[in-house]
Amino acid sequence: MFYFMMSLCVKLCLILVALTPSIADISSYVPQITQKVPVGNLTSSTFLLDQPQCVFNTSGVNEVWLVVALNSVTPTLKNENLGVPVNCSSFPVTKYYYTLRVFEKNYPCNLTNNVLAVLDVGSQTNCTDIQFCNCPLHSTEVYRVKFVVLSNTGFVGATNWSSPIKLKEVMNYTSITLPLLRSEGMIGLTAILGILLAVFLICIIVALFIGSRNIFWHRRLDSNKWVSTDLEYRGTYKKQPLHNVYIG
Repeated sequence: MFYFMMSLCVKLCLILVALTPSIADISSYVPQITQKVPVGNLTSSTFLLDQPQCVFNTSGVNEVWLVVALNSVTPTLKNENLGVPVNCSSFPVTKYYYTLRVFEKNYPCNLTNNVLAVLDVGSQTNCTDIQFCNCPLHSTEVYRVKFVVLSNTGFVGATNWSSPIKLKEVMNYTSITLPLLRSEGMIGLTAILGILLAVFLICIIVALFIGSRNIFWHRRLDSNKWVSTDLEYRGTYKKQPLHNVYIG
């Protein structure tokens, strides 16, 4: 009986371990830029992350935060230093901040394939009076992110850091070095060629118009000639007088 109870307890523990994500599972998770949206997953101020699924304890009440940090400071950010959330307004000094706070249960494990489960990082353009704002990012910086689980007493667990995330840079039009945009002579030549093409088209239209008029008048003159000839021919015909013929 004792061995039976021990075996039953072991099986129940294994089932609970299989169904409930552990801290070890959380630490092995690596946040990823989503590939579900191939266009727009990286912009000059935002990026889209895949929403973590089957990572956190769906029945838990702990908070899950997204930590956004500069790639250069992540080696010094240890888990024991991530127990207190940092506002976005402190980013110029701390070089990292917390945002997108939810509870563990808000990351379910039963999402279907037709649900676009992504996180839009940096999408809040106005952060006035907003605690832990999801503030816009800078295109010139390289970022890394991780999820951190916090309880009322502090740090509980965290995922791994993501790979470095480089946003798309906004190119200043003055820095474009294409010859067509920099050469004033090329612009002038293009304008002259455009004018010559317009003059050429006008000449073609005028020539076609004059040619069509000449053909029209030529046909009209030929028609008048035939009419005149016919009248002359008719004028040469003489009407013979009628004579009464008496037959006795």
